[in-house]
Amino acid sequence: MTSPLGASYWDFFGHSGSDGWTHWGNIGLTQVDVHLYDTRIGSRGGLRVELEDDVTEVEFELSADARVRLRTMDGDQVLSGVPVEISDPTGTYDYGAFPSDAAGLCESRPVHEGEHVVRVRTPSLWPVETRWMAREDERVDVLQLRRRGNLELTLENAGNARIAHAQVHLESIEFSASVADWTARNLCRASSASLTTDAAGRLSVEGLPRGDYRWRCGQASGELTVAPLGWTRIALRVE
Repeated sequence: MTSPLGASYWDFFGHSGSDGWTHWGNIGLTQVDVHLYDTRIGSRGGLRVELEDDVTEVEFELSADARVRLRTMDGDQVLSGVPVEISDPTGTYDYGAFPSDAAGLCESRPVHEGEHVVRVRTPSLWPVETRWMAREDERVDVLQLRRRGNLELTLENAGNARIAHAQVHLESIEFSASVADWTARNLCRASSASLTTDAAGRLSVEGLPRGDYRWRCGQASGELTVAPLGWTRIALRVE
């Protein structure tokens, strides 16, 4: 429980007893925001309570009457065996990882209805963290994931000679993100941190999300596609 002015002003913590009640005294406020947490079924927050002069009794419901349901896919491809991590909206309580079945269906254990945090952090897939609703109905939405692939570029000039020590700019079209930024954040691994070709004119990047990319080297530019699972090897002509 916190003051509406913010947790930096007042914090009151308590555990409900066997009767489900939690008691506080001498609060000295006219309003409080109540946050409920349960390690098994989730949390509810932002419950504003107006306090009376003597005793204020309020009952809240935190019930396990919903589930997080989703289907793991990469485009039109169903992905099975994907461990989907699910936690409460604050990220405080981790319910564990729930693997998707042969049809890509992932279903959490019963939790409180509302928004939860969903994460996928398995090496073969691009990492995802998003918000997902736990519902009482049987509705299943699709969680789009991207399998990883590797890219090897060879730069050549008009005479088919290899171009050494040339910097290549790569950008994911889907994510509108620079591959150089990804390598700096250790999301993928490149043969050169600055995406510069070696003495043989080659540059490799491992662990990219499959999909389309824009490339630029000097005045030359274009687009290329990284396939999932394995290596995509492309020779780029740089005039």
